[in-house]
Amino acid sequence: MQTIDTARHPGPDFLAHRNMVRVRSSAGRRVTCVRGCLWITHDNDPQETVLAPGESCVGALGNDMVVYALEPSEVAWS
Repeated sequence: MQTIDTARHPGPDFLAHRNMVRVRSSAGRRVTCVRGCLWITHDNDPQETVLAPGESCVGALGNDMVVYALEPSEVAWS
């Protein structure tokens, strides 16, 4: 699994089907699904989110965030 620093790498990134990235210390980091479908989860947090194109979520915890491509996807970070 690839780990990225979204502050230094704003994207967009292309994720192949079933690829994933780990975002370190995700508090305040916004993930936007530009194309495809993304599954988002945070370490030590039972809540999971699925994003369709145009949808986004913001990390509320300081935990790492995992972004998984449910299909070929494009993701933007801010």
